[in-house]
Amino acid sequence: MKDKGAALSDEQVPLVVEYLTRAAGTLTVPAAGGGRGGGGRGGGGGGAPLSANDVRGANLKVLTKENVEITMQNITFALGLRCIDCHAVNDFSLDTKPQKLKARMMLEMVRDINAKFGDGNTHVTCWTCHRASTQPQVSRPIPQ
Repeated sequence: MKDKGAALSDEQVPLVVEYLTRAAGTLTVPAAGGGRGGGGRGGGGGGAPLSANDVRGANLKVLTKENVEITMQNITFALGLRCIDCHAVNDFSLDTKPQKLKARMMLEMVRDINAKFGDGNTHVTCWTCHRASTQPQVSRPIPQ
């Protein structure tokens, strides 16, 4: 966080990390088999916020119209990305970028891991591994 410009003391960093970890638990991914069909997003610039009313394409394969907005917000937070990093600028429903296909596979993985707990709660999210990076963080960063 410090190398991204956050003016935090060494004592504040663990508190902020704990808060962000708890806040990231709001990522919702539908259960297997749910939410197939109806979705995507047509038009719009790369950075325009998505709302459920904008969902009008036919390319939602993992997410639903009801959870696409919060899930996309959580993905951008958890991986430090912008919409156009995965979506085509002029038509969000297109599958032309490999990053979008990879993201879809990762959403399915998160959904499947959470389903194995059997209690219906969210136990892992994108943030669990990525921590605001496009690469999964496999070890704790060494403080500088």
